[in-house]
Amino acid sequence: MRNLLAILLLSPMFSFGQSVHTQQVASNIDEVKLYLTAGQMSHQQSVRLMKGRNKLVFPGISAYADPQSIQFKASGTYRLVSVSTEMDFLAAEQFNPRISVLKDSLELLQDDLQLTTDQMDAYQAEKTLMNTNRDLGGESQNLTVQQIKEAGDYFRKRTLEINQELSKLRKKERLLVADLQNMRAQLVELNYNENQRSNQVVILIDMDQATTMDTELKYLVTDCGWAPTYDLSAEDISGKINLKYKAQVYNNTGNDWTDVALTLSTADPQLSASHPQLSPWYLSENYAVSGAIGKKKYYAPVQSQQDYRQGVVSNLN
Repeated sequence: MRNLLAILLLSPMFSFGQSVHTQQVASNIDEVKLYLTAGQMSHQQSVRLMKGRNKLVFPGISAYADPQSIQFKASGTYRLVSVSTEMDFLAAEQFNPRISVLKDSLELLQDDLQLTTDQMDAYQAEKTLMNTNRDLGGESQNLTVQQIKEAGDYFRKRTLEINQELSKLRKKERLLVADLQNMRAQLVELNYNENQRSNQVVILIDMDQATTMDTELKYLVTDCGWAPTYDLSAEDISGKINLKYKAQVYNNTGNDWTDVALTLSTADPQLSASHPQLSPWYLSENYAVSGAIGKKKYYAPVQSQQDYRQGVVSNLN
């Protein structure tokens, strides 16, 4: 009895402690079905799955994806455990290596700016020290004209050198500050653009045996769509008019649609495909209801279809 109880207590621990095989499925968008104010993205990728529980992570999904619209299917036999989404704000540098390059350049510029500031402070300190020690030896010391001249020449020459160096350093500081501001603006824009596709879809599936399956991931994305445009042309006022039907497509999802199979649709993916439940109303002359002046309308709900049929038969007779 004790051994049986120990087995029962330990069995949940083994089930919860099972290993999960995690892999990132790096797939581009293969098909886009574009509606007027939304779009359905389709990813197709062949994936090698291991026996047991597998965690498939699809990165680079638009932040405007609707989690409720995610559809996942694969060839073969599997058990779908869960479908979820999560944001990955650390993946921006993986999508765009230029972000890492800008960060390194930004750090170098900041170090250079700090060195320039330190040099300016050193020259300013020397200049201040010279200005506070202009007293040539005090009142009790008599200096010759030659000594005064030499001291004046030194102060003048050194002050000019300091001012020239300070001018160069101030110019360098202005250029560095401008470069820093420009680089920060580029970095902010790149981070914003890449964070638009920092979403990722996580699929958990269980496999009875290892195999390779073709997977397909579909979901709806907002902030994209298309609008119809028309071109009218004619050779003269009496000739035929040529009408060209065009589409103006916009994509603000953060994903690139280069070399995708694009389909335009006028349907609304948000509408339900279920038919509505309508309550029938029947017309009869059982009761008269006054209507407009000098007219009478005969509208009344009939309790059953049989009553309606009887009323029609009596009118025919």
